[in-house]
Amino acid sequence: MFHKQQVIANKEYFIHTSLAEDSSEGKIYILDTEIEKEISGKRNLACIQYKHEQKKKKIYCEILYVDKYYKEKWKKLDKNKCSVNNQENINENTASIFINEWYRNLLEIEVDKSYGFKIIIPKNLYKLWAKLYLHPKQHPQIIVRTANMLGIIGIGLGVIGVGLGLLSIGFAILGKIWIIAGVIINVFGILGI
Repeated sequence: MFHKQQVIANKEYFIHTSLAEDSSEGKIYILDTEIEKEISGKRNLACIQYKHEQKKKKIYCEILYVDKYYKEKWKKLDKNKCSVNNQENINENTASIFINEWYRNLLEIEVDKSYGFKIIIPKNLYKLWAKLYLHPKQHPQIIVRTANMLGIIGIGLGVIGVGLGLLSIGFAILGKIWIIAGVIINVFGILGI
């Protein structure tokens, strides 16, 4: 039940750059009429998987649907400043992902090419784990990653505190287990694992 997930797409997507205003955001935009009803008007957290040279690359980010306002804004890009060949062309019939450089680098993909992606919406406890840990860990903004790391360290210190409290009231074995668990959580937080 922890790993319950919903695969909403498993197909080829054409890669576009995102708008400049989305360059440091933890979201990507998707244009795909097959999944429009599932993501339109919602702020879903998703796992985007891509198999690259025998390795599975994946990112956790928010997915939004490309609505008419995003398309209009994107089409108004100054074509003279655009360094990518096909940036002015959005084909409504081609499934596309508008993704910033941060996530493209994590996935090791390039713009103006098509790649096979699996888009997965986490459910139940896995959704909580993805929201609280996996998504902030890969977020483009350093402040989000730092806050996530400090939050994990805080949880670890709290667990150590519970362990010390258990030790003080005579539950030695249970107290030691809690202290060890707290130290492990702190190590994960400090290393950003």
